[in-house]
Amino acid sequence: MLAVLTDRNYVAYDPVTERFSLTQKMFELAHRHPPIKRLNSVAVHVMDKLASDLDQSVHLAIIHGAEILVIAQTDAPCNNNTSVRLGARIPIVYTASGAVLLAQTSKRRRADIYARSPEATDERIAFFETLVDQVVAQNYCDSPSQVIVGVHNIATPIFNYSGEAIAALTIPFVKRLTRSNSPDIKASIGLLIQAGQDISRQLGAGASEDGSAL
Repeated sequence: MLAVLTDRNYVAYDPVTERFSLTQKMFELAHRHPPIKRLNSVAVHVMDKLASDLDQSVHLAIIHGAEILVIAQTDAPCNNNTSVRLGARIPIVYTASGAVLLAQTSKRRRADIYARSPEATDERIAFFETLVDQVVAQNYCDSPSQVIVGVHNIATPIFNYSGEAIAALTIPFVKRLTRSNSPDIKASIGLLIQAGQDISRQLGAGASEDGSAL
């Protein structure tokens, strides 16, 4: 076991003292993936306000293997709702959230994820890669739903202290015919990005760059 942990850089061996010690890798991993409870506690109030301001449902998702996992969800205040249930697991290649979460990863890493997903056909991968490129260029994703006709998914990343995207904040946007004063999709994108930046700041995003971490 120690040999495996050493090979994977969790443990270091000192030949002088003949002792093993923990490396900094566990520390880095702990900060790379903040506990879900902490993420939820920061996001919930921002999500509630966003859902109320836009009259749209909002959800928060993380990567779970070759899927996204919805870890928080807020319904729109109106009677008619289009939302993703809490705990839902959806193949990454179907989602704007997935494009946001994989935008910082290498093509090799994405190929590994596609290989584990039966839904990842060549055609779907090609479309998904255009969404990844979109996120790289503009830091949000704006795409027709690949699951429900008439829904337009918009998503933005949540960053941790080191600038890594650890979650996606997403709105399955629907145009409401009975409320002409509801924000349109362009305004909704702007408010979604602001909400994502707010959550990221509360998680300490950018702190490692300006020296104010912790």
